[in-house]
Amino acid sequence: DLSMTVDMVSLDVFERTITQNIADAMVKAIEGAIFNGTGAANNQPKGVLTETATGNVDIAKTGSITFKDLAAAEAALDADYDDAEWYMSKKTYVGEIASMVDSQGQPVARVNMGIGGKPEYNILGRKVNLTSHVADYASTVAADTIFACIFRMEDYLLNTNMDITVTKYEDHDTDDQMTKAVMLVDGKAVDLTSLVTMTKKAAV
Repeated sequence: DLSMTVDMVSLDVFERTITQNIADAMVKAIEGAIFNGTGAANNQPKGVLTETATGNVDIAKTGSITFKDLAAAEAALDADYDDAEWYMSKKTYVGEIASMVDSQGQPVARVNMGIGGKPEYNILGRKVNLTSHVADYASTVAADTIFACIFRMEDYLLNTNMDITVTKYEDHDTDDQMTKAVMLVDGKAVDLTSLVTMTKKAAV
């Protein structure tokens, strides 16, 4: 929401900032829907984590993530979908997996410096994407919670029925001039063979 001041500012940097803020908000909303959209509420896309995965690894209520669990998730992925990637939160990766070693003391997860100078994360050689749209791993949960998944994003179809449309209106309660950006987006995973989830169980 933007106040009446917007109409009085003509600096290019201000216009670029508003455009970037709208784009960032749209991307964040779309990413959130791709992972957690219900497919129904508020006409959201159907999220990957609301689907029934081809494979799943449960972590018991009293258990913790082990090398064997990560290997089981890897084994559950069909070899034809070997370009699938991990998705989890930074807290899960750094706090639970980054320091994990196998029976020979070799690290399961690795952090390498990419060409652009940014760190690249992987588990057993498979790329890890850090995202805030997947729940953090917790030792206890109130309900069964997916905290990580392997998925090939090429298997998700995203459809935009309308490009971003920006409209202005007046909020008569505050006399502010409001700016609203709207975009119609729908989507669904068309192939779940590449989807493997890891779930923390709430009960034994």
